Amino acid sequence: MSKKVTAAQKQQIMTNLLSTATGRQKLAASMVEPLRTLRDYQSVGRRAFVLDELPDGALPIYDMDPDISGYVVGEEGDSVQTVVKSNRILVPTFELAALPKVPFTQVKERRFDIVARVKKKAQNQIFRREDELIFGMMSKASAGNIQNPTVQVANKDFSMAVIADAFAQMERHGLRVDKIFLNALQYPVFRKAGRDYMDFETQRELLRTGFLGSVYGAQVFMSPEVPAGEIFLVSEPEYFGVAPVRLDLQIISADDPSARSFGWSIFQSIGFGIHNSLGIQSIKISQDSTSLVVPTGDGVGQSQVLATM
Repeated sequence: MSKKVTAAQKQQIMTNLLSTATGRQKLAASMVEPLRTLRDYQSVGRRAFVLDELPDGALPIYDMDPDISGYVVGEEGDSVQTVVKSNRILVPTFELAALPKVPFTQVKERRFDIVARVKKKAQNQIFRREDELIFGMMSKASAGNIQNPTVQVANKDFSMAVIADAFAQMERHGLRVDKIFLNALQYPVFRKAGRDYMDFETQRELLRTGFLGSVYGAQVFMSPEVPAGEIFLVSEPEYFGVAPVRLDLQIISADDPSARSFGWSIFQSIGFGIHNSLGIQSIKISQDSTSLVVPTGDGVGQSQVLATM
């Protein structure tokens, strides 16, 4: 049987690794796989795309229907561009990076696990940004989609019948709805519909990835980066979009002696493109004119009603 490593021994090993440049490089290398696993838990939007790992020197160029608009995230990773009347689409790659740092004094104080700290910073700066770009592109693609016009519905009228009608909008093109992406604010409709409509996921490990279950044969995912009031239905990845990967998630040591900090440069080079806008259908939910109950501050249980327009 292997001997169990105590917390004190673990901290001593960590201190020894951090004391040399070689040790810090080994620590950085050991974190690559844990961070990739964490990305799978947090990065929801990339599930809609075919991941294409590019060989060295290969251009991310893909065929598309010239009668259908395409959409890509720009080279700087800060804008969405529309591609029209083209037989091919170039999906530019861009960098997403984070540079978490940990002061040496805090390491010696042992206030936190340094690996967990790096993971958290990378999650906030890379994984959320990735989903933000993806769902921003989906929002623009659905807004300009004349083949699949956005389904507009008031919040009080939003129901599973609206979902079924949205399925039909895509299925008339011969495409199958494969995934549904929504914000937590829209999930109660699915939850209240019950198992007559939705097959709910109950495993904690899968729920942490954003996967909620399936409805009408499509997987349902939830992400806080999906704009509130919008739901995206997308077809199977091969009929929707592609994500060329120039460089998968990498970690290199990036210490800052002047600030007396250990650091790591965490980055990836990736692109996102929608080559078939027939493969997306959106639902936009407008808020109703309702009454909100807010506390007045002059006693427990007392309230004031405000009308919202």
